[in-house]
Amino acid sequence: FSTDFESGDASASTVGGDWLVYVNVFDSSGGYVYGYGPNAAPNGTGTISDLTTGEAGVAQGVQYLSFYSDYANGDHGNGRTLDTSVFKEYVIQSSDTGSYRFSFDVKRPAEGGLILPTTAEGFIKRLDPAAGYATTYLGRTEISEVSTSEWVTVTIDFEVDGSSQEGQILQFGFSNVAANYDPSGIYVDNVSVSAFEPPAAASFEFSTDFESGDASASTVGGD
Repeated sequence: FSTDFESGDASASTVGGDWLVYVNVFDSSGGYVYGYGPNAAPNGTGTISDLTTGEAGVAQGVQYLSFYSDYANGDHGNGRTLDTSVFKEYVIQSSDTGSYRFSFDVKRPAEGGLILPTTAEGFIKRLDPAAGYATTYLGRTEISEVSTSEWVTVTIDFEVDGSSQEGQILQFGFSNVAANYDPSGIYVDNVSVSAFEPPAAASFEFSTDFESGDASASTVGGD
C-alpha cells in the first residue's frame, strides 16, 4: 500500500481511500467510558481529519493528511480524555508471510499544531477476530515532538506470519490522546507499507571475560 494523498478530493465529505477513524473515551482516572467507530475518515468538517495544503515540502507534493482530536465531542470539556485514531486495515492472508516496513512523512503545523500534554504516534496493530479482537501485536513510534518546520520520515518494521495469523486484521495509521480541547494537529504524507529485507546478521562475533589472559605476560594477548 502507498498513498501521497494527491488524488484525494478536497471537496468531498470524507478523506477517501478507505481511511477509517475510531475514538475511545476515558475518564480522569484512565477508566474506559465508551468508544465509537469505525467510520469513514471525515474531510472538511473540522473534526478528526482533513485533506490539507500549504505546508508541503518538495517530497510532499501539494496535498497531505491533517489529523487531530475529535473536537466535536463535548467530553473534551468534561474532564475526559479522547484517544482518536485514523487508520487503514487489511485482513492477513496466508501468502503475506514476510518482513514489512510502515513508513510515513510527518511534521507538526507551523501554527496551531500539537502541544504537550497532547501526544501522538504512528502505529501498526494486529487484531484477532477469533479472540474477541484482542490485540496480538502493537508497534508504535512517538511523533508528539516532531519539527514544525521540516518534514521527517518515520518507519516501523514488523513481521507477518501468514500461516498462523491468517484472518487477523492488520491496522496501520496514527493516533492522538488529548483532553480539554488541547491542540493536537499533525500532518502526515507519503504513507506506505512495503516488503522489507532486514539486514543480514553479522558474520563476526567476539566475546571475552579476560579470565584466560596471562597476567605475567608482556602483552594482554588475545590479539
